[in-house]
Amino acid sequence: MGSRINLLEVLSNFGVTLHGVSVRTAAYRVDAKWYNLVSVIDFSEMDPVSLDGAICDQWSVLGSMDHQQLRFGYEVFSYDCRDELFDQLTSGVLELCDISVQLARKIDALSESGYIQHYPQSDWPLFQLQANASPLDIDQQTFQSIRSANSDPGLQRYLSTVPYDSLNEAITFHMRLTHDGMRSYESDVIVKVPVFAKINEARCDFDDCSVTVKYEAHPKLAEQIFLSCTVSSTRDSSRERLKMPSSIPLSDSVFESTTKPIQDKNTRLDAALIHKKAGNICNTAWIICDLIPRKDNNPLWPLFQRFCSPQDFKNLLAIPGNSRDSENRPQRLFENRIAWFLGCFGFITLVLGTQECLRDPGTTVERGSLDLLAFHERKRVLILGACKINAPKESDYDNLSNVRALLLANTADADSFDTQMVIFTAAAETRLSKELQTSGSMIPRIVHIFDVQRLTEGIVSLGNTDKEWIFEQLSQAHRLYHYKYESNGSEF
Repeated sequence: MGSRINLLEVLSNFGVTLHGVSVRTAAYRVDAKWYNLVSVIDFSEMDPVSLDGAICDQWSVLGSMDHQQLRFGYEVFSYDCRDELFDQLTSGVLELCDISVQLARKIDALSESGYIQHYPQSDWPLFQLQANASPLDIDQQTFQSIRSANSDPGLQRYLSTVPYDSLNEAITFHMRLTHDGMRSYESDVIVKVPVFAKINEARCDFDDCSVTVKYEAHPKLAEQIFLSCTVSSTRDSSRERLKMPSSIPLSDSVFESTTKPIQDKNTRLDAALIHKKAGNICNTAWIICDLIPRKDNNPLWPLFQRFCSPQDFKNLLAIPGNSRDSENRPQRLFENRIAWFLGCFGFITLVLGTQECLRDPGTTVERGSLDLLAFHERKRVLILGACKINAPKESDYDNLSNVRALLLANTADADSFDTQMVIFTAAAETRLSKELQTSGSMIPRIVHIFDVQRLTEGIVSLGNTDKEWIFEQLSQAHRLYHYKYESNGSEF
């Protein structure tokens, strides 16, 4: 929170972003005269027509209020005509719809002071002031009647039929207030002015612990706003103000600035947006260690090497005949080793084994087969995998395409992930991919083939912590295909 500032200064500095102003009033009748319970004046970037429509829509949802002691009303002004509203406040009477509402005192709104701060329920920081009823311009007895409106039994009974739990609740909804539960209303006038500048986020560079702070400011305010940062020790009271470089514009309203490297990861960084004339607009703080990104490391590969060296793994994939399970089936072992391979790249892999046949529900009719299913949650990639010790045959490609169609036809949200058909083979050398012209697609389906050379390359990439390698391989054929067809001017 910054220092106190009056409404005149706020509008002088931030009024260039405003186009409309509304006043909403809850009025209570005492002796045939309407008195202000609470009024809220909202300045807005919306034009008067849009602002009027927005309030009308909001109140239409709340339903109509028809009680002889209570009225809700609003009025909308152009920002350029705001003096009309200020004159009414100065006179002590608000003219709303078909009623005149008496304020508890005459208010010189421009001289009233408040604070700029960022409220949790607001998208932007707000200047807010609350003009109370002191000194009174109405008699004490009338003022006490206003204060006791909350306990008016006839009004409470009526509100319960609308239904509202209380006068507090009705006022909270109509005034768009967040502090319901008031015991009494004292003819306050609340003024709100949005300030279109805020801190969006901070991110920390993993290597040198410099922090980049991103903030947003209305283009008409940007030249008057700068970022100030300090670091504070969490162990003692030492503080250091950082010299911030000039902000880098990412657009006409979004900017960022980067601190020098911060050595102590347990220090706190305080960032504040400062207006050159109005002062502090908003501020926030972070502990540096909370901003440092965690490395996206899959621990399986380094742990796997404690059991099987990279060279042994290559040999197991390249020469599957050297290994056999208890039933003399090297094919099954090869499928498991491909699952190891995919797991080290972060895939959750299911080896289907004896359940590899896809059947029509409730029958024994085989429609196709699949050796494994693999899914990468972060990348949203699904692999339909076939494992072949020898080079794949033409029927293997058709089988994968058929299984793909059968599985995805009854899979909800199939478009939420990328489905790839892949043949993993111990063959020494094969094509990298095969295009299939199918009846179910206007463009060719792509089947990727990972032979021994490609699998070996993948093991090398794991050693280099290049977890993106496999995704680059799966997209390569698509890129070649798109380039080929786009160069011919074809659409697909």
